[in-house]
Amino acid sequence: MRLAKFNKYRNATASLATREAWYSDLALDASDSVSADGLAIDGHSLYVKATGGNSLQAIDLDCPGKVGSQTTTLTGPTGRIVDWSTALHHDSLVAAASSQGSVTVWQDRVQAVAFDAHASACVSVRFHPTVAGVLATSANSGPTSGEVRLWNVSADTQTPFWHTNVDCGIDSLSLRGDGQLLAASTRAGTCAIYDPRLAGSIDSAVGVTAAFHAAGRPTRVLWTGEAPFLITTGQSKMRERSAALWDQRNLAKPLASLQLQPSTKTLIPLYDEDTRLAYFAEKGDVIIHWADGDPSSASPLAQLGSVVLPAPISGCALLPKHQLGVMRGEIARVHAVVESTGVGQGAAIIPITHIAPRRTYLDFHSDLFPDTRAPLPAQSFESWLDQEPVHIPKMTLDPAKTADSLASLRRTYSDQLARTPAKQGSGWRLPETDHARFKYLEGFAYRPTDHFTNLLNVNLRFSQQNDPVRVGPKHIAVSLKGAGGQVGVFCRDSPGRVSDTPATIVHGADVVDIELDPFDPDVVATAGVDGQLQMWRVPDIPLVGEVTFELEEYIHVTADRIHQVRFHPCARGVVAVLVSDIDAYSIYVYSGLMLHFIVGKTSDGIHSFEWSPSGDRIALTTKKSRLLRIYDARSQDLLASGPAMDSIRPSRIAWLGNCRICLAGFSTGSRRQLALYSTDDLSRPLSTVTIDVGPGVLVPISDADCGTIYLDDRGSRLTHAFEVVGDQLIELPKFESPLPSLGMAALPKAYANVTRCEVLRAYRLNSQSLESVGFRVPRKRPEFFQDAIFPDTVDTETPAVDTLAWLGGAAALPLLINLCPPDMKPLSEAPPVPIRKRTFAVETEQTANNTKDAISAMLSRVDEPDEEQAPSPDSGSDWDD
Repeated sequence: MRLAKFNKYRNATASLATREAWYSDLALDASDSVSADGLAIDGHSLYVKATGGNSLQAIDLDCPGKVGSQTTTLTGPTGRIVDWSTALHHDSLVAAASSQGSVTVWQDRVQAVAFDAHASACVSVRFHPTVAGVLATSANSGPTSGEVRLWNVSADTQTPFWHTNVDCGIDSLSLRGDGQLLAASTRAGTCAIYDPRLAGSIDSAVGVTAAFHAAGRPTRVLWTGEAPFLITTGQSKMRERSAALWDQRNLAKPLASLQLQPSTKTLIPLYDEDTRLAYFAEKGDVIIHWADGDPSSASPLAQLGSVVLPAPISGCALLPKHQLGVMRGEIARVHAVVESTGVGQGAAIIPITHIAPRRTYLDFHSDLFPDTRAPLPAQSFESWLDQEPVHIPKMTLDPAKTADSLASLRRTYSDQLARTPAKQGSGWRLPETDHARFKYLEGFAYRPTDHFTNLLNVNLRFSQQNDPVRVGPKHIAVSLKGAGGQVGVFCRDSPGRVSDTPATIVHGADVVDIELDPFDPDVVATAGVDGQLQMWRVPDIPLVGEVTFELEEYIHVTADRIHQVRFHPCARGVVAVLVSDIDAYSIYVYSGLMLHFIVGKTSDGIHSFEWSPSGDRIALTTKKSRLLRIYDARSQDLLASGPAMDSIRPSRIAWLGNCRICLAGFSTGSRRQLALYSTDDLSRPLSTVTIDVGPGVLVPISDADCGTIYLDDRGSRLTHAFEVVGDQLIELPKFESPLPSLGMAALPKAYANVTRCEVLRAYRLNSQSLESVGFRVPRKRPEFFQDAIFPDTVDTETPAVDTLAWLGGAAALPLLINLCPPDMKPLSEAPPVPIRKRTFAVETEQTANNTKDAISAMLSRVDEPDEEQAPSPDSGSDWDD
């Protein structure tokens, strides 16, 4: 039985700061629009609207107390300010929108940009979360019509690059944490979602929520960070304040809802994507509530607590995470603006601290404070507009490492934004060659210190159709024996003797397959016989002893059993699951928790399946009919079919580029074979090689860059290798290990040691250890980068297509990276080897002269008499006469 998931921050306690820590004696204007939070905070300042409503007051974050006379006034827009906000990617940037339709941006408290955004009064203004210089504004041109505009204020022109009209009028705006989608709450009680980057997205929403809130009442919308979930607030028909949590992929009804006491004013939503806690502040009331905002928890939006303030609230905001007191367990700090704190006293901003209880706070608790978003832009305007994948820069909150982490990120992302966008090309095609280039391929084992030894409980009965070991850039997952389905997780950078009590994930039932998320190296997926697919988050702590793994997401498959799991190679969050019922096998394709496609349903049974490198097709082999089939993953159409192996014994598939498929299995008489197919014609294989006769399953690992295939021989000490030359399979030298293999997993090509001409880096599991092995080829000039065998390779750690775009039918283009180290020069650019000019005549003459000199020297030594043996003139010889 699976235990329900609860938010680990549910026991946090909230307390008001002492009066010395308040920002008091303020003269404020409490009037603003529905979308305004009444307060904005960045890394240095707090921003509130000054009396009169035509300017903002900037208050130093580090200087609490009576600050009424110590504020900096920011004057800019014509008309009264109705909304203002700060940027996630900058620590000193604020924008304000006015009732005259103008927008002003200040940087470091100095006016940077001012322009007229709308002909009517603005409703809201928001910074883009990942791109510097992009603003979103909204306005209502009438009671039942509104418009949203996007601006690139970094450009010379002051015209919007995107706009859309919204029926029923707009109340608020919110951009998703990765900047890909924009949501607008309307006066009809609904919320419309747009993708500004899509062609034809003007006046065309990609989704609209159901009318959960009452029409004509103020509504708000807020994305929950980068996740595909959003929170809306509004009122019911009985004027009860309500909040709803929505899944972007199913907007027919909310996942959960929350009802509060009746009121006519706005309910302000705040969200902390690190802790997944939602905060709700009621304007005009004295209570701030917080709830479980985790969509995967047992009770989403369940209230966890509340705090009472001394005066009515007019605004609130969350402090940036890197400003928290993490060494005292502070997980969040809400600043609330109250109208008055006593007779004759002005308004005040009161910090409310949320503390997670721990026995001691002497050490940094990494389980409470995961890496958080850094105040840096994540991509350029051009790359965002071209729908290129984005990596949000995240920094550690450990005070001992924060400065170095932020400095390193600044260097990395400044260089990244300065470079041209990532190359896109045909990285899924095989190299064209007419001869074997790797006939001297050499397999080798790394030093014993690079192995993982002392593996005590390796699962020797893991399914032969799946792999008991998975390797990623950061972690290694190995199936272990034990109750409840155990998976050991090791840090790849910490080889050596494994602890007797390694960090272990317990699935809750026997595990049938393991996978690592290619786009999130800290996520391990486990599939069990209980029909559940569970996604576990690996904590950023030493993986030794009792380690708590957070269950981030789980999918309860509506089938009898799960057999295989494969993540999509190009789109984040898409996973395919091979399942079976009583009478049929199918492949379910999920995005998040939603089932989108059912592919290849058959009563013949399915041995295994694999995504194509471009992620648009799925290849599978059937059991009874012994066929190889290719399906379109989104239309579920059968594209091609042909005979597979002659035996019903397990066979495994590997794509070699986008146009070749390798099939390893058995023919009649237990002969193990490797077959090469063209995706254009599956009627017969292009080439077939019989390896030997044996019972062990052959598991193929392909390298499309080199056109090579490696076969892990289960139960044997050998690893076979083949190269594709034209349409033929050429056998390469084998690699032999001391112990039989239980499984082998390869790292992405980017992790091979190209300075040693290593073309593959892998880990080989046996019953006692996990060996680190590699395959390399000899080269004459190894001091140069061998660009002939290391072409630009596909970046397998970056999504090549947006998830929603892929679900909508978009094609993925491979993102290519260059493997050449910065301190090496490509061989194609190296100077030629100097060749000494020699002629046949000169060589013949020189050889003849050398021979004559040798003969002359020998004869001279023979002709010279030995002085010791020469006869003396006075020797008295008989021949003297």
